Amino acid sequence: MVTDNELSKIMQLRANGRTHQEIADEIGISRSTVAYQLSKLKEKEIPDDPIQIIIANSFEPNMTTVTFTPHEFEKHRKNQQLYAAGRSLFELRGDVIHKTDIPNHHLYRLEDYPEVARIIGQNPNWSHIPNIGQWRQTLRQLGSNNHQRKPPFMLKIFTDIKQKIETDFWSKIPTDNLDLIKLSETEINPQKLYDSTVEELSRLLNMDRDTGEPFYMTHWAMENEISEEDIQFCITNQIATKSEYDSLKKSGVSSRQQYDVMKNAGYSTWNEYQRAHTWAQAIQPIQNLHGRRYNPGPINPVPPGQLADLDKSGWEPNEYRIANQLGFTLSEKELHDELKLKLPNLGLQWNQQNISWAKGVNLQHYEGFPSPKAATMYGIIEMSPTSHLRLDSLLVQYNQSSAPGHNINSVEALHKILIQPPFSDICVSNLEGGIVERTSNNLVVVEKEVVKEIIVEKEVKKNAKPLFNYAGYTQLNSVDDEQNKEIISAIERNSSKDVLSKAWIRFESNAKQIWTQKNPEITWNDQQEAWKKEDSTKGHAVRLTDYVANLLSIPEENTDLLHGARMERNEIQHPKGRKLRITNLMITNLLEITEQIILTMSQQ
Repeated sequence: MVTDNELSKIMQLRANGRTHQEIADEIGISRSTVAYQLSKLKEKEIPDDPIQIIIANSFEPNMTTVTFTPHEFEKHRKNQQLYAAGRSLFELRGDVIHKTDIPNHHLYRLEDYPEVARIIGQNPNWSHIPNIGQWRQTLRQLGSNNHQRKPPFMLKIFTDIKQKIETDFWSKIPTDNLDLIKLSETEINPQKLYDSTVEELSRLLNMDRDTGEPFYMTHWAMENEISEEDIQFCITNQIATKSEYDSLKKSGVSSRQQYDVMKNAGYSTWNEYQRAHTWAQAIQPIQNLHGRRYNPGPINPVPPGQLADLDKSGWEPNEYRIANQLGFTLSEKELHDELKLKLPNLGLQWNQQNISWAKGVNLQHYEGFPSPKAATMYGIIEMSPTSHLRLDSLLVQYNQSSAPGHNINSVEALHKILIQPPFSDICVSNLEGGIVERTSNNLVVVEKEVVKEIIVEKEVKKNAKPLFNYAGYTQLNSVDDEQNKEIISAIERNSSKDVLSKAWIRFESNAKQIWTQKNPEITWNDQQEAWKKEDSTKGHAVRLTDYVANLLSIPEENTDLLHGARMERNEIQHPKGRKLRITNLMITNLLEITEQIILTMSQQ
């Protein structure tokens, strides 16, 4: 059995970190007895630190008093009951009293001594507590002086970064001395943490040689996934947040001013805004003042809704502006492209006069002639009551024709025309004799044309056999619209160029419709932009063709024919001198796939 004093001593020594053997040696009992008594204490849930502090108003010892440092006091302490008065602790040791003083700046409350007694006894440097107040003041002042001349948004960026770093630092460093003393038993070194924090903040204020700006801007850019190349962009436009940066960069603007102008106009990308502004310039009526054209002041971009309608017209803004000056409207894009192709083939210049004339006639009647004026001459020869005509008389009538075309000033020039097809099919020109002999009476269709107030019967040959049998194309024959009529007319006239051109327009129109039906979440214009960014070498017509081929599971050979039709149509629209290779198989394949598209859409 152990006495109460021995049990108390066992508890006190164990609290001070002594081993079982050390306790047994000091008290003079066996090691097993120490282990047994400690196990019983654990069962009773005895507190880890049994030290008790008795607070006294005063303590006036009459015995010998020995004063120690807190570290030595704790090393020699044997009792768990201590007395406190003022900032002093006393241990009664029989005829002697042990005393130590705990400064206020080390431990605010002597009642907390039991919590750190073991640490004080083990660590001679326990009192080396950092001056938290001084640390806080130093960190607060860091960067405040050398950053005053920076723009407010940069000051905010630095302040935010500084606050994050300081918050992280203070989350690891307690502000209470009691907790600071306890911190010595951990792996955290407050001084090293403080030094590294000061070093990090100081480095942020240094200049980054690569960007020419403080390192905190580089730090901010890295945190927000902004490239170093865009740091100056952010500074110039006073961008302080990732969302601002993303909005400006995604929009494609080069400045905040552009962004604000664009947003005020209702647009989300700079390209759209520019296109809207270009369209506004294109549709702005040109005013006349004193006989001179001028644009009346600044022009606002068209609204987003109007831009969508304008884009659907098929025109490019600058193209339409020029075409509008020549008399074309927004709905005449297809007519414009047709005339752009056909007028040069008729030997006519691209001007308002010839365009105005072409809009009022059927250009098919003039195909194969050097000019409309020459076509008039063809009618004069065929309708002549006599088979022999004078060259000089025909020259006069040629130049008197109101149809477009260059005048000619000699019978020699007229002779050169008459000896070429289609004139050589109906007459023979004799330059030496000055006579033209009509040789053909094969008349099919009669067209009336006015030449200087004289009604001339012009008879034109017409093929009786169509290009191919189109009876099997249900949608082409059943839907009564202008587009289908034009395709059928071209088939009847045996004009493969016209059939291909008009059939491609029909295919492309229906292809866009089925794409829109299958992809309601994105606009056609946005899809074109996406394709352009993905691969600018492929036009949207190529992409759309491949999309339809994949959607309808069209065999490879039929897809190749479809692309062939696309390329031949491009050559017709924009001649580059390549010989056309249009086949009936190419045209019928195009018509069949268009029928598939229409049927697929109707089943949805």
